[in-house]
Amino acid sequence: MCGLNSVRTATRERLNNSMTMERIAASNAQYIRYPFDAFVEEQRKCGIRQMEFVAQVPHLWCDHIECEDSSRIVDSLKGADMRLVAFSPKSYRYSVCAKVESKQGEATLAYFRNAMKIAKQLHSPVLCVEISGGCFDVPREILWRHCRKMLQELCETAETLDVFLATGIASPENSSILLSLAELRQMKHEVGSQHHKIILDTHVMSMVGEEIPQWFDAFGADIALVRFIDGNYKGPRVWGEGCLPCAGFFKQIVSEGYKGVFSQYRKGENDIGNPFEADERNYRYLLEQLEPISL
Repeated sequence: MCGLNSVRTATRERLNNSMTMERIAASNAQYIRYPFDAFVEEQRKCGIRQMEFVAQVPHLWCDHIECEDSSRIVDSLKGADMRLVAFSPKSYRYSVCAKVESKQGEATLAYFRNAMKIAKQLHSPVLCVEISGGCFDVPREILWRHCRKMLQELCETAETLDVFLATGIASPENSSILLSLAELRQMKHEVGSQHHKIILDTHVMSMVGEEIPQWFDAFGADIALVRFIDGNYKGPRVWGEGCLPCAGFFKQIVSEGYKGVFSQYRKGENDIGNPFEADERNYRYLLEQLEPISL
């Protein structure tokens, strides 16, 4: 245990002195068994000062009726000098593929509008919306039409609140539409809003056989967030425990002129037992791979 503690201390010291790691954004996704303050304290010790906030219980309750007071989150972030770069509400049973006029559609619109208001209060510039929940036995063109209308409605709210709405491609197990860069580009064109931005998730991108230059050729500066995630056929993983080329991907993204952060939002619950240790393994590998790269 003493040896492990010394490694953790050394890692934290290196992280706190790393210029490259200043572009890494933490995520509270894996901390569902711990209070938000515990997550924030861990990131403070590791020198991470920005995060993609996953709106989930027990950290924040939000639904289509109301959201709890966000002052507790604000106080925690201020205490650690941490800022939000993105606000990502869980989809739960809400779906942007639902018919807007349906009960589910009305609740979905209300939910994401409530989430946008909280994002604004927390000074997050981006609200991330997952593409999921569409019934697989509904024809693709109907789901597409529902999704387009839902995103258009949400973009109108985003413009009013002066935040950006960001979407990425979906995993095949979650949706039957928006499964590729080409489909996402078409949807963005049809939505037609300057407040509609793009999420590039390196794990999902790799699953569908696409490459980083293709994404920047298609979307350029409209890529508002990069979820810089390792993974394999079992899903997202801590960096170094999947099969993706960390340094290679990072060099490509930076060379494309991306100025934003590299979010560590790993979906799923692979590390919920000990997210502290998982984060430190993740950061240690990122440090080893990225520190030699000149920015």
